[in-house]
Amino acid sequence: MQAVEERVAALQARLAGVLSEQEALRQQRETTEKRLARAARLTDALGEEGLRWRRTSEALQARSREGPCSS
Repeated sequence: MQAVEERVAALQARLAGVLSEQEALRQQRETTEKRLARAARLTDALGEEGLRWRRTSEALQARSREGPCSS
């Protein structure tokens, strides 16, 4: 009987460890998903900003080719 009780205690301890690890992994997954969503928003915003800068640069280059008096 003692061996059975020891085995049950060992299994309960193992279960507690596995459940703890599962919770830690769940939290890590949640954090990673949030970071990924923020990174996607940032990437989109930077792409839009890059397009705006490119258009501004092209407009300035066109104005500089026209000369200083063509405003």
